[in-house]
Amino acid sequence: MPVNYRFGEYRLCAGSRELFHRDHAVPMSSRVFDCLLYLIEHRDRAVGRDELVAAVWGRVDVTDAQLGQIVLRVRRAVDDDGNEQRAIRTMPKFGYHWVAETRVEPDGGSRESTQRSATTSTSPEAVAAAVGAPPPSSNLAAPATRRVPLLLAFAALLAIAVVIAAVVALRLRRASGPDVVQDSSAIVVLPVTVSGSDESWLRLGAMDAIAGRLRASGLRVPTSESVLAVLGSREKSTTDSDPTSTVRRALDPGLIVRPTLERNSRGWHLRLESAAGAHADANPGDSPQLEADASEPLIAVRLATDRLIAQLGRTPPLLGETDPHLEETLQRAEAALLGNQIDVARSILQNAPALERAQPELRLWLARVALRAGRAAEVESELNSLLDDESTTRNPLLRARTLIGLGVVDINATRYAEAERVLTEAIDALKGLPYPLDRSQALGNRAASRAALGRGEQALSDLAAARVEIEQAGDVMGLARLDMIEGTFEAKRGRADRAVPLLQRAAAAFARLDAVDERVLTTATLVASQLQQIDYAGALASSDRAWALKVRIPDPELLSLLLSSRAGVLLALGRRAEADALLSEIERRPLPAKEEFVGLADQVRAQLALERADMAEAVARADSALQRLVDPEYAAARARLALLRQRASIALDRDTQQASTDPLTSIGDTQPALLIAAAERAVRQRDDAAAEQNFRASLSRADIGGEAEDIIIAADAYGRWLLGHGRVDDAVAVVGRTSAWADRDFRCALLAAELFHSLGRAGPWSSALSKAEHLAGERAIPDELRKPPAG
Repeated sequence: MPVNYRFGEYRLCAGSRELFHRDHAVPMSSRVFDCLLYLIEHRDRAVGRDELVAAVWGRVDVTDAQLGQIVLRVRRAVDDDGNEQRAIRTMPKFGYHWVAETRVEPDGGSRESTQRSATTSTSPEAVAAAVGAPPPSSNLAAPATRRVPLLLAFAALLAIAVVIAAVVALRLRRASGPDVVQDSSAIVVLPVTVSGSDESWLRLGAMDAIAGRLRASGLRVPTSESVLAVLGSREKSTTDSDPTSTVRRALDPGLIVRPTLERNSRGWHLRLESAAGAHADANPGDSPQLEADASEPLIAVRLATDRLIAQLGRTPPLLGETDPHLEETLQRAEAALLGNQIDVARSILQNAPALERAQPELRLWLARVALRAGRAAEVESELNSLLDDESTTRNPLLRARTLIGLGVVDINATRYAEAERVLTEAIDALKGLPYPLDRSQALGNRAASRAALGRGEQALSDLAAARVEIEQAGDVMGLARLDMIEGTFEAKRGRADRAVPLLQRAAAAFARLDAVDERVLTTATLVASQLQQIDYAGALASSDRAWALKVRIPDPELLSLLLSSRAGVLLALGRRAEADALLSEIERRPLPAKEEFVGLADQVRAQLALERADMAEAVARADSALQRLVDPEYAAARARLALLRQRASIALDRDTQQASTDPLTSIGDTQPALLIAAAERAVRQRDDAAAEQNFRASLSRADIGGEAEDIIIAADAYGRWLLGHGRVDDAVAVVGRTSAWADRDFRCALLAAELFHSLGRAGPWSSALSKAEHLAGERAIPDELRKPPAG
């Protein structure tokens, strides 16, 4: 007689093969259920690994990693994990033991067994919730959307993970170029010119099929996305109508392939014209042409492309058994995704015949579309089911791509340790396979997981490995995005000197590719890094270039980011009225959905209020920013906000102790700004010994960190305190720390003028005062400092 097993808030119905949490069905694959049931039924003892494998798979040739995946999903289903092991205890070098307190009840028939939750549906809509990838036969790379999550500019690498995982597909083929194409060059495939047919999908679908097949033979081929980005820029221009010259300038290819596909009475005719990248215009008659005829367009594509591959001295990739109808369905979906038509791609896949929809390749593609649509949380169940499929187990590439998808899901769910483990398994599965694109995706995602786990050096190693692959592929867009990712990571680690060149290179590449969103996001981080380096001229130039894109930014969040970033630059230059106007424009618009963006604007607004001596506004804006900039990456910003808030509170004659420290308990006392805050509280309490101790500690900490902004803040506070106590000789060494920036930073010039005024040195005082006046903008210089020093 079937029984029910109850443990905690769970009920497992052996007869209907269902697990319920309270009254809600828990979706799981059959293999996961088999594992759970077997462990519960044999809970009186530990179950050996081989015994469990035989019970779940019906065979013994299963790896420990595969078994570990199933046990992991069982743990998740019953709210257990490998650390606490409340339900499943790992028996080292043996197996597993079900240890949760369990009672057995007769199964009197369950209404839930006939009223299953919608989350267990196997309809096309449910199948769509999985991660997709192109079929092995076509070796098609998953195209990246032009849209990038907005948190990228201000998030650490864990936020960038989503970009790499769900949006940015790193395309590559690690191989040297053929003799006809130099190793430093690449082959660019243009969109297909189609005639005699209204099948518009062929323009991009056949283009990507040609590029994918060339790439599969080991040639360096920029992604279709990169080419389309360049051509999108050309289409906006009224002065350049030649796609060949446009891609030559932006992508610097060694060979340009111009396909023409024609439908005639005999079927399909494909012609490939190829021209050397550097001399295409000069010798158009020398361009070789290759042709092929076939009954189906993709067959013609394959025949003509293989002839080009052979002409370039390569061997066409071998094909396994393929379904031409499935191949066309996937290529149609690829064309839709290249056109950024996610709904169209989903419709193409979901409306495919039932036999095609059951294929693991199409299921994987449906999941990929779900990820592109931002529905990562929906795909986990289907991915697990796909991983349990026998065809996935037998296909290492399919298995690896499924694992990569699970890694993406884990990252989105902040399960970074599990993501790292799953992605490592994917990388291992790809060993020996000629799919460096997939390895690069796995490496990029694992880098994100490791960064989130605090293992920055390992993350950078993974990014370096991905960079090698992308550079070999000649993928301009992918390389630019990797520069953006690595530059952002370095910026958030407080290494502006390393971040700036990477971000500048990325911004220049995005400008060539006319990737507006990526360019604005990159520039926001670049500007912040340049401000940290006290490179105000560079920050303004970077901001000016991004500002020219304002009219092309419909996204309100991205526009808010652009406005607050520019306001910060203008405020640093003393252009308060202009900064105020930009901040007011932000407030007239709907608030961004991202709390961080509101916090970043409030941070600039708080500084402006402090400079204008509107102390109540400064406190209010600082409080707002502190409530929103809560992630660990904002530790330095939060510390400076706390110092700002304390100074405004002191000016209002308010008690500052609790308000200054409570929002920052997670940061500790290692931030220079927090040490300054402690020193200034000691000054208020007339405890000079504690004040000097903290001033010295703040400057020492700033020196260790090496950030120019921190050094200036610490030296300015300590130097003024020493001057105020008449300790002019001691102040010389402290103020001298800022001399390198006295010709470009108003604070440094003003501090130098005050020092020389106290020393009675008229010449240096006059020079420093002149610099301060030049840098002041709308900032005031104290009247007493304008009077020549005595003596």
